[in-house]
Amino acid sequence: MTPGTRLRKRDGVRTRMVERAECLMVFSPMRRLHWLGLHAWLVFDLCDGRTFADIERSYLDIVAGKMPADAARRQLREALDAMDGDHLIEAVPA
Repeated sequence: MTPGTRLRKRDGVRTRMVERAECLMVFSPMRRLHWLGLHAWLVFDLCDGRTFADIERSYLDIVAGKMPADAARRQLREALDAMDGDHLIEAVPA
């Protein structure tokens, strides 16, 4: 994923907030159900057509002081890789 790669939620993905469980249920077009915890939920919400660089900057701003920047970058990449593998997000042309 390059800094200029734009990421968005895939067409057909539906969500439902489960406040009591502090998670987001995500129904993928592949007819699969995913449960995103608060961290993954935040990453998912940031995938609104922004570039990877913008997502990373926003994520690091939000989690600043809660974890080291290197750990936050690793956590962000792992979440994005998992969501891409689960077909919840996609790269879009610039």
